[in-house]
Amino acid sequence: LGELRSNLAGWGLTGRVEVRCGPGLAPLGFGEVDVVVIAGLGANTVLTIAGDAPAHGVRWLILHCMQRDQLVVPWLAERGWPVRASDVCVQRRRAYTARLVEVGA
Repeated sequence: LGELRSNLAGWGLTGRVEVRCGPGLAPLGFGEVDVVVIAGLGANTVLTIAGDAPAHGVRWLILHCMQRDQLVVPWLAERGWPVRASDVCVQRRRAYTARLVEVGA
């Protein structure tokens, strides 16, 4: 957490971003946030965290997987959560998809 807080300060975001520590969405109260970004992890971890979104009253997710991205679309379809927008970013000659997902649509 110290490094994150230091980076936020360096970017001028101190006081604008609240840092919390805990597993997945556990540090959030119900309905406390509308949008959660889960990025830079493998699909298994991203989807485990995303699965807790309804229990926390999260309406939107932005999902970005670094590995096994092919698991995301079928997982979302099983839940009936539509992808409302997506974009591909290229990093080190590798393409990654970021998706805006409506939870419980």
